[in-house]
Amino acid sequence: MIRRQIIARRRSISPSEKHKSSQIIQKTLLARDEVLKASTICLYISLPEEVDTTDVLRNLFEQRKFVVAPQISAKRLILHQIQSADDLIKGRFDIYEPKISCPTVNVSEIDLFIVPGIAFDRKGYRLGWGKGYYDRLLAGVSATKIGLAYSFQIVSRLPHKRYDIPMDIVITEHETLSP
Repeated sequence: MIRRQIIARRRSISPSEKHKSSQIIQKTLLARDEVLKASTICLYISLPEEVDTTDVLRNLFEQRKFVVAPQISAKRLILHQIQSADDLIKGRFDIYEPKISCPTVNVSEIDLFIVPGIAFDRKGYRLGWGKGYYDRLLAGVSATKIGLAYSFQIVSRLPHKRYDIPMDIVITEHETLSP
């Protein structure tokens, strides 16, 4: 029920509202010490209704960060280094992901994960699409995990199980949560 409501709300926001909110969120993210100090960053490539990560990607390349993006495999996410937007192609679920020829990267090499979600709660738990890709990827990871969301995607509490991985930080256009 929460998933359907938030997805419908995300799809209903105007392009100008989406752009304005995404710009604020991206600016806040890029100013964080976690981003400035990280050398290897795993970044999701945004879908049209998600918080846009285009400027973040461009900025990370300009800073000469080692940028990693996920590629969806049958049961898990495979991480690949990308060196420009030209390394991305439309893949499974119409998500842009790295070309298979891009070098793979082990999850243990990542300093910072920037993660999407449909909803987040104030303790950092996230609601995704229900396939568990990010929970499997992030299991046992000690690197900082930052979720990006519009303010309406923050709910007071999400049900979670022991294998659900909470975010360390969630950034919206109105607040930054550090559960």
